[in-house]
Amino acid sequence: MLTRFSLQFQLRKSKSKQNGTAPIYLRIAVKDSVVELSSKKYINPARWNADTQKVIGNSEEARLINAYLKNMEQQAFQVYHELVQKGVEINTANLKGRLLGEEINRRNIIEIFREHNKKVAALVGKQYAELTLERYETSLKHTLARCSPGADYFSDTYCPLSCNLYPLDGTKFCLSC
Repeated sequence: MLTRFSLQFQLRKSKSKQNGTAPIYLRIAVKDSVVELSSKKYINPARWNADTQKVIGNSEEARLINAYLKNMEQQAFQVYHELVQKGVEINTANLKGRLLGEEINRRNIIEIFREHNKKVAALVGKQYAELTLERYETSLKHTLARCSPGADYFSDTYCPLSCNLYPLDGTKFCLSC
C-alpha cells in the first residue's frame, strides 16, 4: 500500500551561524507526520532558491551542495521504496532511522511475550508470585495454540505471530499486522 510521502529542502534562517550562513534541512512528510533532517550543509540565504530548492549559481560550491542534496533526496526515495517492498509500515520514524543508519526493530508479540515471561521468572519471589508466572505461561500457551496452523477461527482473523511491533519512541510500540 502506497502512503503519501513528500520531500522538501528548506533553509532554516532561524538557525543561522555568526557568519550569516543558514543550514539546509530535508523535510520528510509521511501522512500527517513530519520529520526534519539536517543536511549538514550551510549556505548564504541570498544564494538559496526556495522554489527550486537549490543553491543559485554555477560555482563549484553550488554544484557540490546541489549534488549532495540530490544524492540525499535519492537516498530518501530509495529507503521509502525498500520499506514498501519489505512491507514495513511507512512512517517518519522508520524513514529517519533508516536514513541515519539505524535498523528497524521488528519483534512480534510472541517474542515479546516470551521475553516478558523470562523477566517475570527472574523476579519470582521478589516482585512476583510463582502463580503469576504460571498464569503468564498459560496465557502464552493458549496464544500459541490458537495461532498454530490448523487452529480454529482465531488464527484466520488475528494471529500475533504475523503482527510486528515497531518502536514509536523509547517506550511505546505500534502494532502492524
